[in-house]
Amino acid sequence: MSERMRIELYVAAPPTSKCKQAIALAERAVEAYPEQLKLVVYGRGMPRSEPPTLGFHRAGKVRPVPSAWVNGVLVAWGEVPDAERMRRVIEGELSKGKLAPLSRI
Repeated sequence: MSERMRIELYVAAPPTSKCKQAIALAERAVEAYPEQLKLVVYGRGMPRSEPPTLGFHRAGKVRPVPSAWVNGVLVAWGEVPDAERMRRVIEGELSKGKLAPLSRI
């Protein structure tokens, strides 16, 4: 896999304490898999730095913060992700070896 799989976070701008916890958890996951994962953080009301995955896009315009996706798979909705659930989804998605499609919108 030449590109890295994404962990996408949707957080408040500026981040709340829960958003900061979600960011820290995602950063630890990326540190554990530096060649395979990258972190993309989208701030509510802020322009996106890059196109989101379809999973993120399909979540709709109203998203609670913090929310998290791994390779387009929702792992947390309006709460800090559970570390064990995030680990299981990361490992499962990495084992598939396919990157989630990106939104064209």
